[in-house]
Amino acid sequence: MSPKPTYDKAFLQQRFINFYVLGISYAVFYFSRYNLSTAHPKFKELLELPYSGYSAIIGTALLIYGLTVFISGPLIDRVGGKKAMLLGSGGALLSNVLFGATYFLVEKNAISGSHAILKYGLNLTNLISIMTFIWSINYFFQSFGALSIVKINSAWYKKSERGSFSGKFGSVIQLGRMLVLTVCPWILYSLPWCYVFFIPALFQAIMFFLIWQLVEEHPSRHSHPSIKDAIKAILSAPKKETILLCVFVAVFTGMIRNGVEHQITVFFSRHFYVASENIRSYFPYQMYAVLTPFAMIAASLLSGPSSDKYFSSRRFPVMTGAFFLTFIGLFCMMFDMKNPYVSSALLIFVMFSLQGVNNILMGTLTADLGGEKISGSVTGVFDGAQYVGGSAISYIIGGVLTKTNNWVYWPLVLLLPTSLAFIMSTLLTKKEKAELAL
Repeated sequence: MSPKPTYDKAFLQQRFINFYVLGISYAVFYFSRYNLSTAHPKFKELLELPYSGYSAIIGTALLIYGLTVFISGPLIDRVGGKKAMLLGSGGALLSNVLFGATYFLVEKNAISGSHAILKYGLNLTNLISIMTFIWSINYFFQSFGALSIVKINSAWYKKSERGSFSGKFGSVIQLGRMLVLTVCPWILYSLPWCYVFFIPALFQAIMFFLIWQLVEEHPSRHSHPSIKDAIKAILSAPKKETILLCVFVAVFTGMIRNGVEHQITVFFSRHFYVASENIRSYFPYQMYAVLTPFAMIAASLLSGPSSDKYFSSRRFPVMTGAFFLTFIGLFCMMFDMKNPYVSSALLIFVMFSLQGVNNILMGTLTADLGGEKISGSVTGVFDGAQYVGGSAISYIIGGVLTKTNNWVYWPLVLLLPTSLAFIMSTLLTKKEKAELAL
């Protein structure tokens, strides 16, 4: 085991500031990304937004995110993480304001069987197209967040520290999930639905200022590689085969994670027939909303540090175990979807397991494989693969549920990518072990 690194006081103080400003900033990214999923039941009631329309908005946005990060990774390695983080925060702020402004395109909501009436001669299809376009812009800018953070933090943490760091960092950003699951339903109940987008935009404005004023990108001055050099570095990396296999794991992870996360509120609302104004007081949903962030904090604190402590900074054994637990949770869900309390408990367990995967894949492996030089590029490739997978599964789940109206197919559809991810992660575990034995 390598000796614990030692640093001077100024270094540790700045790293502390970076940690909390970036952690809370990414929590706000979550707040301004998953707010739409919470608002969907309200849209269904007031605007008669069909499930296919919601799937189109989410699916298109996820695809844009996935395609963008393949480009933004090398770009971030070129311009630096702080500038890219500011760009992402500013863009997410503007996009949420614009999406909230679509509220003013509605002249009359759908009430008591009457259809919603829109202004300026628009119809529901036009409104869905406008919403899809704006939300895709939001996801374009959101794609700069995670990559920028990994880029900055790779310079401040050595490999032997990254597992423990990712555990603590993954815990801080769960604040965003708490805001989405608890504050967003309260906003929808107390205020017009546009505020579920305006309030996260206000949070983004605050964090934009704090990033600009407080975050330091690197302990010392350094040059950035060109975009061409960053791409070349990935293709010629010593562990390029491992990177390629991880891309497939990321695709499957994105399918599972987005396939679960974007459907939670819709599931409780539609499967158990809970009206949007009652969702915040529906106890099984409350149970999920309150306990899930804590479960994910626990997963973050367990997965990263355990890979350092028990597996000598090997990441794949932890990922393999987490995929196995995810499979168990989804498999059990299929057999009791009539009891909302059982469904809530199993969803908490699935999110706990998925956070173990995501914490290792995006918070630790990217920095390990990319190093300080191309960590942004590697993160971009992995993140892009996740969101391309997420886009595909959004359309698949939307199509299956529209056709069958049977939520038992939801976990069933997700079992295939979970199985493939487990197999790929097992192969990577064996490959890593064989390489270390040489």
